[in-house]
Amino acid sequence: MSRFCGEVLTKPILDAAAHWRDSALTDEKSVFTAGALWTREYLAALHRDFVLQPDVGDGVFLTKLREQLSQTPAAAKKLAAEVMWLLYLCPSSITAKQKRRVIQEVWSWSGEPLPDSPWLTDAVLGGIGSGGPGFNQNQWRELAFVVNFVIAFRQLPKDQARRLVGDPWEFDEWLKLIPDWEARQFRHMLLFLLFPDDFERIFGQRDRRTVLQVFGGIEARRITAMNPVELDRALRHTRRMLETEYGTTQLDYYVPPLVDRWKQIDFGRVASAITADHVRAALEEIDRDGTPPSAQSTGYDLVEAGRRYPPKLVFSIAAKAATGQEFDRNLFSGGVDSQAFKVLEKLGFEIATKDLITPLIAKFLEQAKGGTDLAVRGYLEEYRGLQVRVSFGKGNAARVSWIAFLGRKSDGAEGDLPRFPSFQREERASALLWRERNEPTRARLGRHSGRAPHRDGLVRIEV
Repeated sequence: MSRFCGEVLTKPILDAAAHWRDSALTDEKSVFTAGALWTREYLAALHRDFVLQPDVGDGVFLTKLREQLSQTPAAAKKLAAEVMWLLYLCPSSITAKQKRRVIQEVWSWSGEPLPDSPWLTDAVLGGIGSGGPGFNQNQWRELAFVVNFVIAFRQLPKDQARRLVGDPWEFDEWLKLIPDWEARQFRHMLLFLLFPDDFERIFGQRDRRTVLQVFGGIEARRITAMNPVELDRALRHTRRMLETEYGTTQLDYYVPPLVDRWKQIDFGRVASAITADHVRAALEEIDRDGTPPSAQSTGYDLVEAGRRYPPKLVFSIAAKAATGQEFDRNLFSGGVDSQAFKVLEKLGFEIATKDLITPLIAKFLEQAKGGTDLAVRGYLEEYRGLQVRVSFGKGNAARVSWIAFLGRKSDGAEGDLPRFPSFQREERASALLWRERNEPTRARLGRHSGRAPHRDGLVRIEV
């Protein structure tokens, strides 16, 4: 399935897209409030004041947009903010913090503050794939495309509209009616958001063509002649062949094993271009815009002036500053012996082991205290060679939640699962490090490790 994106958590973003589809696209409701915003009246106001009056001169996009919408009704300005939210669901080249800043500013032009919403979290706004410089430079064109698209959708008979949102390929064909459909990146983003099992998260035209040439075996001349719909169908056919070849649907063109077959980078050239000033500029950008959820480090931090930063994110941003090109974090490795870390250290920056246990246990205790959230996604899978396992129950909340650090395959029935369980007593979280069900088989543990278990027994921790 093309919804698989490696380490990127797509569910919050796809849930947001489904909310928009059901509330705003097929209805006229607001994404953030209970009122109606995606109406013909307010869409027509944006079309009149923005689409039909483009400002192609020099200047900052938001500054020009505010002037264009100066006479637009307040509700239509709120709609413009929600359109920007929709545009920002996919791009990971803009941080969640920056996205929220833009959405808040545009909404504020209505004279009201942006309300709190679960659709404005970092998880929702973290992004799925890079839009690249072209998307950032052409936001006004992407905004116009969305307005034209929804206006055209509003004019459809209701039965046809319902059929379109349920049929990926009929929807794909219908989008050909929207002005500028062949050039806009949001066209590709929209298809992925609505039909993530049928369309790829490949938003740049160059990448779409390169993937088809490498994996589909199609000549470059023939690919160049294809329109976007034909490329979509060829990409779908190529994915099916790859899923058969690899025996899994968990494939993505931007993560191994596929990325290594088509994304070639000259790491040495990029690394040699990075200076300490580029790294400091990257740190300033992270201080300003924050760290995307998918870019959080798991094992190490770059430490500067008492603050901690994800080293791979720092290297990626510094590389972009040095070369002027996006440098995808999936294209290089991190770790104590990695080239990226060695470059940062050579430039005088400290790479330190991340203290994960304290926040990990704190997160576990907080979730266990709630007693309703059973999800375990987002927890580490491994910590310094130990497998990490977490449970809050299956189907229903367990009486005792637990987190385990396992040095090898362990069998709970034999009593050798070291766990950190938590339960609530008198509004106070209690935890025990114990061995479950039966006494541990000391002889077997001794044979495995060559020594007796260290500090075996019961430890009680009060928090």
